[in-house]
Amino acid sequence: MKLFQNLKDKFLFVNKVNIEKEFGVKVLKIEVNSVEMNIVSEMSKKINEYLDEIVIPQNVYFVDIHSPGTETDLNIYKLEEHINKNIFVETKKTIQQKNKFEGFLLRDQLNFIVLNYNSKGQFRNIEIEKKNIIQIRLSAVVKKEK
Repeated sequence: MKLFQNLKDKFLFVNKVNIEKEFGVKVLKIEVNSVEMNIVSEMSKKINEYLDEIVIPQNVYFVDIHSPGTETDLNIYKLEEHINKNIFVETKKTIQQKNKFEGFLLRDQLNFIVLNYNSKGQFRNIEIEKKNIIQIRLSAVVKKEK
């Protein structure tokens, strides 16, 4: 559909566009490439302004602009934009008797990453070779209330 391509061309931050039927009503679903609420809100405003200016397909009653979610798989070759963000890494081979790590991405190098993770109450930095990574994704940070 032309609308889908127009949205992707006009807004580089749009990942996916489709129309789905939910509870008998057609919904235009637009996924943007950020998980941060203030950024998603700004993107939503821009998209809504654009949609107000054009004619959207008939029988579409709702527009849903959303993030891909907090636990989103990452491209191992495009990690620089995720520096200082909380990520989850699963490795093929164990490192220090573990193969799952969650922590803050400190560095993204050509062949490895550096992750700051909590090891039994002590924060440590670990280098993980990219060829050893099975999965890498954003991870939600859950903060306990005091």
